[in-house]
Amino acid sequence: MTENNDRQINVRAPFRLLIRIPVPWVFILGYLIGAGLSNLFPFSARSPVLFKICGAALFLIGAALAGWGLYVFHKAHTTTVPGKISTQVVTWGPY
Repeated sequence: MTENNDRQINVRAPFRLLIRIPVPWVFILGYLIGAGLSNLFPFSARSPVLFKICGAALFLIGAALAGWGLYVFHKAHTTTVPGKISTQVVTWGPY
């Protein structure tokens, strides 16, 4: 029985790092991984300027939405880190 519990702890260990990262940073890290893959495997498009403008617009909208959510949690004096005890349930803002 102890061996089975040790195996479960070892399987969960890599995911504990993600639980400690604040939620907006998970999306930023996802973006950075995508940007790195894009540099490794370039994609040719007919209108690269249009793709860059659309990509920048989508990034700014996402960053604004993440910032708004972080602001609402900060204003409510509660945590954004999963696994920590929340002091309040946020039901306003971008939710």
